[in-house]
Amino acid sequence: MFALYNRNLYDIEIDTQLSISINTDDQGVFATSLENEYSLIVSALERVKNTDGSQKYSFERISAYVRELRRMSNRQTFKQ
Repeated sequence: MFALYNRNLYDIEIDTQLSISINTDDQGVFATSLENEYSLIVSALERVKNTDGSQKYSFERISAYVRELRRMSNRQTFKQ
């Protein structure tokens, strides 16, 4: 996912950014929620470290990334 869309994570914009969305598909089958899916993304980004062991992404960058993911997901909904 981060290879396909990484806007707001880096100072330098990567030219190729694909639109992606986060969803639960079928809550009855997968037993998850949107809140859980987004928290997994945040958790994954918080665990990324620099070579010196410091956290690679700041809270602000992670928040901006997740806000944009939510905007993209909302634009791709089937609801009218």
